[in-house]
Amino acid sequence: MQKSKTRSYAFMFGLILIGLILSWMFPNLQQMSFMQTSALHLSEFDMLLNIMGSNTNYFSHNRLMVLYLPVVILGLSFLFFKDKPSYIIRLRSRNAYITKHTCDVLIFSAVFSFLIELVNLIFSFCFFDYEIIDCSGLLLYSAMDLVTQFLFYMRAGLAIIIIGLLTNKRIAPFITFSVFYAEYFLSGYIPLLSSMWLPYMDSFSLPRLIMKEMSYSDFSIVVIRGLMLNIPLIIISYYLFSKKDVLNEKE
Repeated sequence: MQKSKTRSYAFMFGLILIGLILSWMFPNLQQMSFMQTSALHLSEFDMLLNIMGSNTNYFSHNRLMVLYLPVVILGLSFLFFKDKPSYIIRLRSRNAYITKHTCDVLIFSAVFSFLIELVNLIFSFCFFDYEIIDCSGLLLYSAMDLVTQFLFYMRAGLAIIIIGLLTNKRIAPFITFSVFYAEYFLSGYIPLLSSMWLPYMDSFSLPRLIMKEMSYSDFSIVVIRGLMLNIPLIIISYYLFSKKDVLNEKE
């Protein structure tokens, strides 16, 4: 059983890795080809900034909300959250169930965020000299970006748990995606929202770091905000499950 589960994880993350590679290659190779043949005569350092900075496609909020977030939500929902009531009642305590799935969320979010950064770094070293990458601070900023991405995807996973406890775990991923999706797209149509800070804005920090649009103190605030959002969600999930009648759940 454990081997079968491990194979399922390996297969899923293998597919995710392939998808991330394609996500990096298609827009960036075309962009680099254009910059190399244009009359702008950009330096290699400027080309790297264009690939990683505010004009990026791989690290864009649109790519995050339309491509990466659905992968995380569906992956967590259909791989980790299939437990039946017969399994739940055999656990040592109710807290053990939420602890298990909180760990699932942490592991999945960490692995997914790591793969995003790994793909970006590998291809960066393929196309740019180490001196250029080192001068840009890409290695440090990637590590910092890993933290903010992890907190964002963790929040999505915790939202699935809570919404599943409040409604039904089969529809929880779709409600979760709708909430995050609405947050992102409504901010472009409602003037009040467009001028406010919204949680999805803290999902990626690398473009702002590498373009010097974010300081280390700004990054610290982003991390603190992420913790202030995620920790209450964990507490709420424990509370809701302590009140839930799992025996009324359908097999």
